[in-house]
Formats: sequence, structure tokens, C-alpha cells
Amino acid sequence: MANDTKIKIGGRTITLSGSESAEYMQKVAEYLNGKRNSFNEDSSFWTLPEDMKNIMIQLNLADDYFKARERGEKLDKAMEAMRPMQKSWKKSGKRAGRNWRGPCISPRMTTSWRSNP
Repeated sequence: MANDTKIKIGGRTITLSGSESAEYMQKVAEYLNGKRNSFNEDSSFWTLPEDMKNIMIQLNLADDYFKARERGEKLDKAMEAMRPMQKSWKKSGKRAGRNWRGPCISPRMTTSWRSNP
């Protein structure tokens, strides 16, 4: 079921329709506004043509994405390296706590939505 949510990005109100909660969409909007606001200290940014401002923001978002993805991949590798130890602990009966079940692994969240003008 699609949720319609009005968000504000850069002073402009946009209606989003997607499967994510309204709170999540607001959180994303806040992140984007924070990115835009991070350029406030650089007065030369605001003198750029609108398309160049958008490109700069997109580059920063892509940079955040790839850094987060790299951190996630490093964590995945670290968890894979721990799996043999986890199996060994289970076989030997050693546990870190009374209800220890090993590392909690959850699937990565995927998000898709569309913008309505």
C-alpha cells in the first residue's frame, strides 16, 4: 500500500508516494535538507547556476552512499570471518550469555519511491 506524504526540501513542498512510512520519508527529507544546509558556509556554492548546485549535492550524496556501502561491506566481511568461531562455540557449548544466539544478521533494507509533482 502506497503512503502519500508531503515533505519539504529546499523550501519546496513535494508529495511522495511510496511503501515507506511517512516518518521515514520525513527522515530522508531532513537528511537532504541537512546536505543542502551544509553548503551554507561556502558562499561560492550559492553563486553557482542551479544545475551545478544540484550536481554538487548529488556528488556529496553519492559520496555518502559509497562510503556507507564500503563500511557495510567491511562489516559483512568481519561477520563472515566470525562465522567459524560461532559454529565452534555452538558445538563446544560456550556462550557469551544465557540466551546468546550469535550475531544478529538482518537483510539490507531497500527503498523505492516515486516523486509526485
